[in-house]
Amino acid sequence: MKKLLLILLYFSLLQKSPSQSLSFQYPVYTGAGLGLTYAKEGSLFRIWSPPAEEAQLLLYKEGVAGLPFQTTNLQKGDNGTWWIRLPGDWKKTFYAFRVKINNQWSDEVTDPYAKAVGTNGKRAVVIDLQDTNP
Repeated sequence: MKKLLLILLYFSLLQKSPSQSLSFQYPVYTGAGLGLTYAKEGSLFRIWSPPAEEAQLLLYKEGVAGLPFQTTNLQKGDNGTWWIRLPGDWKKTFYAFRVKINNQWSDEVTDPYAKAVGTNGKRAVVIDLQDTNP
């Protein structure tokens, strides 16, 4: 009986789990700068979403309510990334992302790399980290 259990355990360990096999399908991004890179002259927004067909940045004046005052398509980057550089000073602007996968737009999501968010974390906010350094 013990030998049978050991044999079954051995073969189960050889099998890949579905989550392991899915993770190997996606490219790895090893670069820097995911999320927001702020500068007064312009800000860079970059997310990692390998299965996305399209991606958008939604800009808001409010942290919770309201409609976006600007929606911008992101450009496909290296190894599953999507990015856009917006010229100008966007400090205190709220933002979120959404992606299209299998021809279906997702709900908007907060930047997973955000350094600051609005009420309840619903939207990220563009900040200058130098302003937070005493």
